[in-house]
Amino acid sequence: MKSIIISFSFEGFEKLKKFMKGKNLEYAYASLINEDITYKTYDPIVPDLYETLKKEFPDNKYKSFLEAGIKENDHFNAIKADDNSNKDYQKIPCKASFRSLSDVVKSLKGKVVYVDLWATWCSSCLSEFPYLPKVEKSIKDLDATFLYVSMDRPENAVRWEKSYRYYKLRGFQLLASPTLAKAIYKEFGNYIPHAVIFDRNGNIAEHNAPGLNQAEKLHEALAKWCK
Repeated sequence: MKSIIISFSFEGFEKLKKFMKGKNLEYAYASLINEDITYKTYDPIVPDLYETLKKEFPDNKYKSFLEAGIKENDHFNAIKADDNSNKDYQKIPCKASFRSLSDVVKSLKGKVVYVDLWATWCSSCLSEFPYLPKVEKSIKDLDATFLYVSMDRPENAVRWEKSYRYYKLRGFQLLASPTLAKAIYKEFGNYIPHAVIFDRNGNIAEHNAPGLNQAEKLHEALAKWCK
């Protein structure tokens, strides 16, 4: 059986009608929308597609299930990617001279730095961010700086900028260049999320630091280097 790949677009929804009818079409619409919600892609066209689902199937049983995700999508896409008014987020331009993560940390002289390696397409990374309020409360007595390094491709820059504001990743932000991303993967392993701690001299203190979902262990790890 030939597979049918439909992109997120009204044209894609129209194509589905050639292959499906009734409840099968209703389910296909809902599944495509739910895929965006599940993977937190936040495609800006999805709320309009959701309205199409409601219009063509006003009594569909998926409305209440999808509604919360649609509200998240609206919230995400209302964020302005180029809004630099909030000083909680300090963007570091990715310079050609950055050949390693250590090069980046050197620009934050004299600070204990907790580095979070993540990406907007990494569901495991995104699942750790709800723990941030607990982490921030736990380490408020420590003189530590957070650096979030995104491993996204350059073409995902807008989504990256919206994402770190949406998830309230307070601290320094860097979108790694392809060259820097390659170097980071080579040094720390080809997987994320991954956390690293640097001491005040810019040396790696912990190659495999506790993640954001381990607030107590993270506090303990940082406290050793913030004395």
